[in-house]
Amino acid sequence: MKAQEMQETQTEERGSAYITLNGNEVEYSIEIEDDVFADFDEDSYLVGLELRELNRIPSFEDIEYVVDMYDDDQEEFLKYALEELGAYSRIRKYFGN
Repeated sequence: MKAQEMQETQTEERGSAYITLNGNEVEYSIEIEDDVFADFDEDSYLVGLELRELNRIPSFEDIEYVVDMYDDDQEEFLKYALEELGAYSRIRKYFGN
């Protein structure tokens, strides 16, 4: 199983991020809200979360409303990653980046 990680990329105008929750192969994806996609494996377990725009970071509750979380460690990591990305987004807005 791949370790949980968060990868962030940015251009001058916008940023994006991918939160990896496990190393399972992605079988399908769904858009859970504008610019937020959830990737699932063949057993419908969440593999990762793609945020294509970091101007608005969804809350964990927004994600949990649509996606069932089956693993407490993944749930905690997802909460942490969303909080970190939210802080990053606020800093970018404050400094005009």
